[in-house]
Amino acid sequence: MNAVPEMLDVANVAGVQVTNVQSTDVTTDILLDMANTLNNVLCNDPTMSGAVVTHGTDTLEETAFFLDATVNCAKPVVVVGAMRPASAISADGPFNLLQGVTVAVDKKARNRGAMVVLNDRIVSAFYVSKTNANAVDTFKAEEMGNLGMIVSNTPYFFYPAVEPTGKIAFDVAKLGKIPRVDILYAYEDMQNDTLYNSIESGAKGVVVCSLQSPVLSA
Repeated sequence: MNAVPEMLDVANVAGVQVTNVQSTDVTTDILLDMANTLNNVLCNDPTMSGAVVTHGTDTLEETAFFLDATVNCAKPVVVVGAMRPASAISADGPFNLLQGVTVAVDKKARNRGAMVVLNDRIVSAFYVSKTNANAVDTFKAEEMGNLGMIVSNTPYFFYPAVEPTGKIAFDVAKLGKIPRVDILYAYEDMQNDTLYNSIESGAKGVVVCSLQSPVLSA
């Protein structure tokens, strides 16, 4: 916040430290704590217009999708990150943070669920994907398109707020822990012992992702 004082010209900003880990180390316990914090601090406080979550980009889309399903109020939750570190030329983190705050306080951002804001683009967390490991324009919704863009630090939404088809909201307030679900990537000559190992190790569910046309079943 001290590094981007311009945000204070946009809104009164209060900082809440939920965790301080690399995005590759974000766990389901951290996600659950984050969702409950947002539901309590953001949704239940009438003085709060919206929230901005700063996040590493490796797992940013997963966190954004989870928050979209579990933060159940009309106020916007904006997830921002940086593709260039602070030590790089043209580091994008500070500007993304400023734009994230700008979107979070915009009245037209309400009722759109969680959003990802990077590189002047506003993308629905329900559809967003990280498409490139290095480019600053990596977070996109290829088929569905962006919700809007930011020009001169002013958000422009392309259409009114609408709920994505198939979106389901979850109440996690009374959930103490998220059950373990393993994702197994299928490949040629894959053996099913990995499936049984997941179950024996405590997985409550297993998702098999097949990259070939044959279907793996067990």
